[in-house]
Amino acid sequence: CSERGIDPLALQRIGRLAGRAEWQAAGRFAQAYEQIMLLRSAVGMAAPQATVPALGAAELVGAALEAFATDPDLLAAER
Repeated sequence: CSERGIDPLALQRIGRLAGRAEWQAAGRFAQAYEQIMLLRSAVGMAAPQATVPALGAAELVGAALEAFATDPDLLAAER
């Protein structure tokens, strides 16, 4: 999203207008991811267990794709 200058809410709106449920889902995911990363950085060293290695956006997407590729039930549930 951010690489194209589109924030998560805009992606959700564009998805609704275009009838693309996957764009809406990606926008919701990006919004939740942003909120989690903001919370994680706000906690900082006050709770070091909250700052243990986080996945970057690309790693997170890769992990999700791998989960879909290796778990047919998960893939079917998300379709």
